[in-house]
Amino acid sequence: MSAPMLELRGVGKSYGSRAVLRDVNLHIFEGEFVCAVGYSGSGKTTLMNMIAGLLAPDKGELLFDGTPIQGPSLNRALIFQNYSLLPWLSAQRNVELAVRERFPELSSAEVREHARRYLQKVKLGHALDRRPTELSGGMRQRVSLARGLAMEPQILLLDEPLGALDALTRAELQDEFVRLQEQEHRTILMITNDVDEAVLLADRIVPLSAGPGATFGASIPITTSRPRDRRKLNDDPCYHHDRKAVLRYLLAHGPQDTARAASRRQQRSAVMSSALEVTPV
Repeated sequence: MSAPMLELRGVGKSYGSRAVLRDVNLHIFEGEFVCAVGYSGSGKTTLMNMIAGLLAPDKGELLFDGTPIQGPSLNRALIFQNYSLLPWLSAQRNVELAVRERFPELSSAEVREHARRYLQKVKLGHALDRRPTELSGGMRQRVSLARGLAMEPQILLLDEPLGALDALTRAELQDEFVRLQEQEHRTILMITNDVDEAVLLADRIVPLSAGPGATFGASIPITTSRPRDRRKLNDDPCYHHDRKAVLRYLLAHGPQDTARAASRRQQRSAVMSSALEVTPV
């Protein structure tokens, strides 16, 4: 087997006296779509910022292609939840800006065509000249996705990119991710707190325990076959098996540090136990 593209070895991160992450180990191989799933506040964004090179770990090491990560790189494109588009530029110009930075050898015409091609991939060919204020939230996130894809990074880092969207738009973009991955087989690490989203999209899920001092549990391979169609998942026993495996880990490794957390855990236990038996349509 080839060496992993991304590897985390014993990574830890604290803010002052508060341990956010401890002994985090992870490996991702080329072409994998991996989802890190955990509770809100468990350190998922901190983890992603370290992989992107925006934060340094306190312990352990992060390796990309066998080399320590020591800062940002155009080979690791990060897509945020809040779009991060320049409001005075059109959708196409926002993508072109990233393409010029990534491929300085391209001519202006080649940059325009490259950006247009990726906007068309995310079904925004009709909105090339619109500014972010003229786009819906879902369309803005499509621009952000097109920008990340157009950079053709070795790995695409998705920091809860669909978390701020309404349910229907979120489902539509999830299907877009499924379609794009089936076509392009990108290497992707996505963080989310939505188990159903992770099972729909990922080849493998790494569940993250609740903080403080969150860490990864054993990797859970997703056995649900591709291509995946959300309309058929409820009838797929593999989907139910995979979903229950993730939920069981999260339920067993929830917050445990205070009496109030214990009360919340009991309430969550009742809800998640029901979820193990009933899958939402």
